[in-house]
Amino acid sequence: EPEPEPEPEPEAGERQRRGSAEAEERSPVIDKGISYARLLTIIITTSPTVSNPCTRLIAAIMRSFGMVDGLMPCRKIIVCDGFVCGTKSSYKKGRVTEDAVGAYQQYLRNLGSLIGTDPAFVHAELMLLEKRHGFSFAIRRALEVVDTRFVLVVQHDRLITRPFDLGSVLRAFDAFPRSNGRSPVKYIAFQTRQCRSG
Repeated sequence: EPEPEPEPEPEAGERQRRGSAEAEERSPVIDKGISYARLLTIIITTSPTVSNPCTRLIAAIMRSFGMVDGLMPCRKIIVCDGFVCGTKSSYKKGRVTEDAVGAYQQYLRNLGSLIGTDPAFVHAELMLLEKRHGFSFAIRRALEVVDTRFVLVVQHDRLITRPFDLGSVLRAFDAFPRSNGRSPVKYIAFQTRQCRSG
């Protein structure tokens, strides 16, 4: 069985760094005129699914970033989780059959071909994980190569359905007095369609 995972990472949050100098560096209120690409990296998580090798859904997610001013120029890391081979597919556990492995590998090739050819995949890159990590640990791997203050975490079946003010979201992290150089706001979650209808 795969190792237990910690609680899922937030959808939008401030990366935690050590050192008072770095804390002071990120404390000023975000200027409305700053390029968000200097502040924010988008992490998209993907893994084997029954829809492989189709890329229609993740392509729709990438296009949905265009609804929010400032997101398209940001770096986008598509983290492709590994898998465990089995006699029966259990996608939530990352266990897939040989046929499903072939479909997932074709899906990854399809993704690679979209980068550099599809405008929705501008500033996108693939991170291929060699083994199954699970959602939270896959994000952790992506964070190792992130150098921006903020990250936006998006799952491969969640897309943006309406615009929002990205600047206001990021400035919320600096809207309250800081303790030990850190904002009391750790993350901001976005409602899903199910939450809005509840």
